[in-house]
This record gives sequence, C-alpha cells and structure tokens, in this order.
Amino acid sequence: MSTAGRFSPDGARFAIARDTFVEIYDSQTQSLLGRLDGHLLAVNDLSWSPCSRYVASAGDDFLVIVWSASTFKPLRTLRGHTQSIASVRFNYKGNLIVSTSIDENLRVWDVLQARCLTILAAHSEPVCAADFCFDSTLIVSGSYDGLVRLWDTQSGHCLKTLTGAQNNPLPVTFTRFTPNGQYVIVANIEGQIQVWDYVNTKIVMLFEAPPDKFTRSIGIHDRSLIIATSTGVRIHDISSGELKSELLFEGGALTADISADGTKILFAGPRGFEIRPFNPN
Repeated sequence: MSTAGRFSPDGARFAIARDTFVEIYDSQTQSLLGRLDGHLLAVNDLSWSPCSRYVASAGDDFLVIVWSASTFKPLRTLRGHTQSIASVRFNYKGNLIVSTSIDENLRVWDVLQARCLTILAAHSEPVCAADFCFDSTLIVSGSYDGLVRLWDTQSGHCLKTLTGAQNNPLPVTFTRFTPNGQYVIVANIEGQIQVWDYVNTKIVMLFEAPPDKFTRSIGIHDRSLIIATSTGVRIHDISSGELKSELLFEGGALTADISADGTKILFAGPRGFEIRPFNPN
C-alpha cells in the first residue's frame, strides 16, 4: 500500500509513503536509497522542499515531520494539530509549510523555527488540501464542507470563498494553484474538476472525471492535468478539458505526480507504486 508519491523538484529522487514510514528512491534506477522512520501511525501525504534537500511528511499521529533527504534523519517535528493530518506542502521558498487536518484547521509553520505562525480556522468539516501560490502571499484550502477558501498568508485573513453550488456544495477533495498563479484547480468527491479564475470568482473550465470516491491528487505540467482516479491516471488538457490519454494502474491511483522535466509519471496506490514514461503530446 502506497498512500502518496512525489518526485523531488530536481528529478533525481522520489519519495513514497508506505504505512508509517517513507522511502526515498533514485529516479533513474528506482533503487531504494533510504527510509524515514518516525511516525507512529500511517503517513498520508508528502512534500519536497524546492531545493530537494528536505521532505515533509504528514500522518495520522497528528505530526508533520521534516526530514533530511540525504541523511534520512528527522530535523523538525511540527506539533499542534489535534486530529489526523490530511495534507502538507512547502511553499516555493522552502521556509514555510501549510498543513491541513481532520480537525478542520490549517496551520502555517515556520520551518526553521519549527513554530506555528498561524492557525486558519474557517471550515466546518475536515480540510483535505491546501497550497501556496508561487509568491507565497496566498493560500488556497479545500474542505469536505464544499468550500474553497483563499487566505492572506501573512495576516491569516480569509479573502474570498469559492463554491461551485449555492446549495449543498459537494465535498472538496483536492485544490491547487496552477504554476503561474492565475487559476485554482478544484476537485470534488464526484470527480468533477473545476478551473477557477479566483480573482474574478468564476469557473472558466468544468469537466468530469469518472465517478470516484475522491480525486486525491492532480499533477500539472504545462497544459496538462494528471488526475489520479479509481482506475489509474487520466490526462486532460487544462484549457479545453479534453481527455488526452488514460493510463491504467491495477487497484487505482491514490496519487499521481509528474517529474519536473515532464518525462515521467509516478503512480502510487493500494498495489504499490510505478513509474511510466510520459509524452504530453
């Protein structure tokens, strides 16, 4: 069982979450380089620092642990959440981390000081995902309450709330800024994918993935969305929503990630993990 898989930003390695530990592999040879042991319960998510030197892991033990990717030793342990942590993400500078939890809160952390800077509490259900925009001034969060919220990172104020339906919005399972920071990608529990122009508070693209319990992970490369589904990975054009290709993976994919150079896709799911070549055309 692999609950999460992420390529390092430099493409040299990838990390796989398995049960209570994380494994680091060489991307070319797929040989195991080291193992990160420290969580007491299952690891749910991973994030690499932009410099590829550190890995953050989030678990059911309410902890975020920051590790050295070369020595495989824990460097910081971030404590404060009161229930399982669903997601974790470094910002693009590597000095901040945002984590989300079943406790309905987001926390923004100073990595160097291992200190919680802000608690963002404006959701009424578990918060499943969050992301920084490219300059770290904004955070987007998505929750099972069906709301996507935009936050000012420094002040912690909620600036805007996005919802695809006025009545009974569907639980949100994933949200992320596009690399250029112009749009927010949102997935809900029925597999619907929304592309939001969040400045003007409008959906500019809406398309359906196969019905699934959740879309847990979406990778973005140029104009392609790489979407983890119950059968594997579907690749859609981000502008038109057109299905470009579909890659099957036995047992389905819990997460899907694409290497920085756009040549490989990493699947992780109930049957383990796999890397396959990727051609966006």
